[in-house]
Amino acid sequence: MPGSSPPDMGGTYVTPTTGNGISRRGVIGSAAAAGSAVALGAGGPLTGSGTAWAAPREPGGSGSLAERLARAAAPRWRRMPGDWKDGPFLGNGLLGVNVYRGATANSVKVMVSHNQVQDQRPQWAATYGYSRLPIGHFDLTLAGEVTDVDWTLDIWDAELRSTVTTTRGSVRFSMLVHNARTALLISTRPSAGEESAAWSFTWMSATSPRTKGKPADYTGNPDPRTGSTGATHYVEQPLIAGGGWTTAWRERRVGTGRLLAAHIVYRYPDDLAKTTELAVAEVARTLAEDPDELVRVHRGWWNRFYERSLLSVPDKRIQDFYWIQLYKAACATRAGGPSMSEWGPWYPETGGSWTAVWWNLNVQIATWLIQGSNHLELDSVTSTFKSFEKNLPLSLPP
Repeated sequence: MPGSSPPDMGGTYVTPTTGNGISRRGVIGSAAAAGSAVALGAGGPLTGSGTAWAAPREPGGSGSLAERLARAAAPRWRRMPGDWKDGPFLGNGLLGVNVYRGATANSVKVMVSHNQVQDQRPQWAATYGYSRLPIGHFDLTLAGEVTDVDWTLDIWDAELRSTVTTTRGSVRFSMLVHNARTALLISTRPSAGEESAAWSFTWMSATSPRTKGKPADYTGNPDPRTGSTGATHYVEQPLIAGGGWTTAWRERRVGTGRLLAAHIVYRYPDDLAKTTELAVAEVARTLAEDPDELVRVHRGWWNRFYERSLLSVPDKRIQDFYWIQLYKAACATRAGGPSMSEWGPWYPETGGSWTAVWWNLNVQIATWLIQGSNHLELDSVTSTFKSFEKNLPLSLPP
């Protein structure tokens, strides 16, 4: 679909240091090389020290048929993905992230988006008045330039396990969007030479990226306010219509190991100060828990999800593609949540003109898989119609 790039505006809030990719077709074809979840780098899986979580099940052929098939379909990257179209993606129906090349040769970008984050100005068409809005991205700035990557998107556990090698050393990280908490969790382990590697957050202007049919009186929302509460940092984004959202994050460090937790909380038309309090509290609550237990709960949902139904076909490429589509659908939408917009929960840096939900075939195409695969827990279409049935007559002319 055609689209246009969002405005290049924003600001950077840096967490204190004390505190060309694979194609879609290549993703399908890479499944055979992916195999089961693997230990990251020579140092093994990220475990211990209270800054990481338990290792995945070791390869070996054990486990259910669903697990073996889903692990076999796991995409793997051996080159840094160039942009959002080619990089790994994670989500839980609300929060979504894409991972790809940063703005410099020594950075990795984690674009964060949220299905609920939208404008609330009904005087304009939905593409502007109720437009989905960009939030921002976390950036891992490295000491050296990236020379190699080894990334596996384990769709069975819905986790990204990664090693980035640089001219100064390497950094291993594991990442997930927690299924129940709607939290982004990133466990980071730098080697000698990359101890200074640090995460920062760059906010993006809360302006509709759409250019087609832009109202003459349209203005973007004001710039956000940055701040901190103790060791937790936040970016507080107000909406002209009232309410807004807050992105809050904190990193817990033990030795050279780190665990980053981030939450995005959106409220309309609630007081934004209360939204910020809630986001900060959510970060504290997440970091107060045992990472292993958080990940156990997360993996449990995803593992049960895949075992609800099974489709087996002789063509391995089609089989792998099926599992990847199930993973994508479960990342993108859930029953009772927002219906899937053009880009699911993810925000594209290019092609951003598709800022809303299109009911004239696009939703139907995006969600056809849900009924046929017996995954009614993903059916946000039926629940959306139930919630907004009163609006249907309003869509008809007299």
